[in-house]
Amino acid sequence: MTRSLALALAALTLAGCATKPVYYYGDYTKTQLEYVREPNEQTMKQRFEALDDIIANSKDKSSSGRVPPGIYADYGYLLTVTGKNAEAVAKYKQERELYPESAVFVDYMINKTNSKTVK
Repeated sequence: MTRSLALALAALTLAGCATKPVYYYGDYTKTQLEYVREPNEQTMKQRFEALDDIIANSKDKSSSGRVPPGIYADYGYLLTVTGKNAEAVAKYKQERELYPESAVFVDYMINKTNSKTVK
């Protein structure tokens, strides 16, 4: 009986290791660090690629099936930095729709983007 209990406990423990994370972040941290250390065209491109990957794969690679909080807002900020304000506002709105609790921050960013004062 004890051996059966030990095997069942071991199976449950190993099964817990195989679950998907709540959110999929891909290379988010790595590309963010590289961009902060050396903000240039190449690291900016890597940031966009990482964010595109997260958005494209979150449904399949996370247990929540949703894009993590802040990803659309981060994408919007990068678009603002590159002067693509209309696209940035669209990303900010996606963030607000997916995470309504971010509305105060997102509305602030939309107002800053529309006034073209984000730096």
